[in-house]
Amino acid sequence: RRAINELHRDMRIEPAVNDEHLFTRVVQAAFGQRRKNLRNALSGSLLSLDRAEVVQLLETSEIDPRRRAETLTVDAFVTLANHIDAHLKSRP
Repeated sequence: RRAINELHRDMRIEPAVNDEHLFTRVVQAAFGQRRKNLRNALSGSLLSLDRAEVVQLLETSEIDPRRRAETLTVDAFVTLANHIDAHLKSRP
């Protein structure tokens, strides 16, 4: 039991997720359609982002828009979700 507590306590995602609900939505959108690249999977999804916004956010996150979700690390998803969060909050 102690080993489990220590493992759980030390498991942190860095960088930190700004909005866990949005992070979950980004991951679900990315994996929602099989064999889609991230640009297409995230465009028009529940995230309310158009294709140009998705490409800009992926590139800002240093992610090739042609990559598929299964090729990203957790850290890459966190970075992407945090950029999307900042983008959505900056909208008028």
